[in-house]
Amino acid sequence: MADAGDNQTVPVEDGEDFAEVQMDGSGSFDLDDDDLEYLWTVTTDGDEQDFGSVDPTIDLPVGIHVVTLVVNDGTVDSDPVQVTITVTEADEAPEGNPAGAIAAVIEDLEDLLDSVGKNKKLEKAIKELNRSRDPKLWVDDAHLDPKHGKKVFDRQRHAFKELMHLVKKPKGLDDDDVEALEQAIDALLDANRQLAQTAIDDAPDPDGNKKAAKELDKANDELEKGDEERAKGKFDKAIDKYKKAWEHAIKAAKRPKNKDDDSDDDK
Repeated sequence: MADAGDNQTVPVEDGEDFAEVQMDGSGSFDLDDDDLEYLWTVTTDGDEQDFGSVDPTIDLPVGIHVVTLVVNDGTVDSDPVQVTITVTEADEAPEGNPAGAIAAVIEDLEDLLDSVGKNKKLEKAIKELNRSRDPKLWVDDAHLDPKHGKKVFDRQRHAFKELMHLVKKPKGLDDDDVEALEQAIDALLDANRQLAQTAIDDAPDPDGNKKAAKELDKANDELEKGDEERAKGKFDKAIDKYKKAWEHAIKAAKRPKNKDDDSDDDK
């Protein structure tokens, strides 16, 4: 059985274009104790690379990368397993980009899980947060895919419900654990808000396009409503508002035609 280790967030060193990421397949095993061969694969900039040791060092550029591991006992390949590696800029703190912030929260929650032991709600929250980091949903660390990015908000909302339940009913958790959960919630709210704000900031000037201007106004309104829900402690509703803000900003960026424009085209 293959084990690719934990998800990682790794910064590039100053002056470097790539981060050196140490992989760890030492948790892999064979039921018959046969020696294993390791095959790691990762695709960057359209080029697939492969590595053949238990713990190779892989050079990865800034971005979110999925690395796949398959082991072979000399007879048959294992099922592939994947691990997500987030590479950040050297001077970029996790809170400086949503993807890095989310990855940092996952690491903190995994540490908390190791500390408190089995906890189904915490495990589910971590699972949903990892699903929100699917590279197919992201363009880069600060921008979501215009077509599928809304799934990031949906999956994080599921995680929020689990974390909020744990804060309200902290069975088996002490005060420090609850404080760690509250900090995670704050960091995730910041990340989701930043995704919406970035989409708004990136939307081009409507320049007389009434529909685009209307979508941008709606985006700012929903962002403000999200902040209001957050202030009330209704964090799941805040995520919904940030999602709507992002969606309106994406529509504004597409610069929908005015009715007057359609009339001009028909002339």
